[in-house]
Amino acid sequence: MIIKAFIFDFDGVIVDTETCEYTAWKMIYEDKGAQLPIETWAPCLGTSNDAFDPAIHLEKILGKPQNHHELWSLHRKIADRLVQNQPLQPGVSDYIGYAQNMGIRLAIASTSDRPWIQRHFDRLQIEHLFPVVITSEFVTRVKPFPDLYLTALSHLNIRSDEAIAFEDSPHGISAARSAGIYTVALRTPISQVLDQSHANLVLNSLADLSPQGLIQSLPN
Repeated sequence: MIIKAFIFDFDGVIVDTETCEYTAWKMIYEDKGAQLPIETWAPCLGTSNDAFDPAIHLEKILGKPQNHHELWSLHRKIADRLVQNQPLQPGVSDYIGYAQNMGIRLAIASTSDRPWIQRHFDRLQIEHLFPVVITSEFVTRVKPFPDLYLTALSHLNIRSDEAIAFEDSPHGISAARSAGIYTVALRTPISQVLDQSHANLVLNSLADLSPQGLIQSLPN
C-alpha cells in the first residue's frame, strides 16, 4: 500500500474543540440546575447540529420555555473563550512533519464550515500545511455519509487505498470507511465513550504511534 495522502478530520483530531463545546453546554446546564451527561451529548459528534439540540433538550428537562437564541449565544461565548488557547492535538505535528518529508499530501475533511476552520488556521498559523480543505460547504450530505471524503479524494486525485483517514467520531469513521479509506480512530475525552470499533485502528493519541510505525503496520 503506497500512501499518498493523510486526510484529517478537524474537530477533535487536529484541535480538541469538542471538549470545549461540551464543557460550555455542561456549564450552562449546571447553572440551571440540570445535568448533561457526556453520553447524551456525544452522539452529535462529527455530524450536523441537527442530530442533537442542547437548547431543546434543556428545555424539556426544565419543563418550561427557554430562549434558544440566548442559550446558543451564551454557549458560543463560553466555548470561544475555552477554545482560544487549544493547541494542536498530541502527535499531529509529528504526522505533518513526516508527511512533508515523505511527499505525502495533507488534507482536511470536516463537517464544520470553512470560517470555523479558518479561525483556527489563523490562530495556529497552519493553513499553508493543508492544500486541500473540504468542509460542509462542498457537499449536501455530511458525515456519516462518505461525500466529504470522496470529495477530498477527488481533489487530491488519488484512490481511496492511497490515503489514511484520521477520525474520532463514529460518524466520521463511518464516512471514511464508506469511502474505502483506511481509518485510524483517536480516543478523545468525548469520543472515548462511543463505539469506534468499526475503525481499522484505534489509538489513544497520534503520539502513541509514530507515522513510520503506522505506515509499516498497514496491510500489504
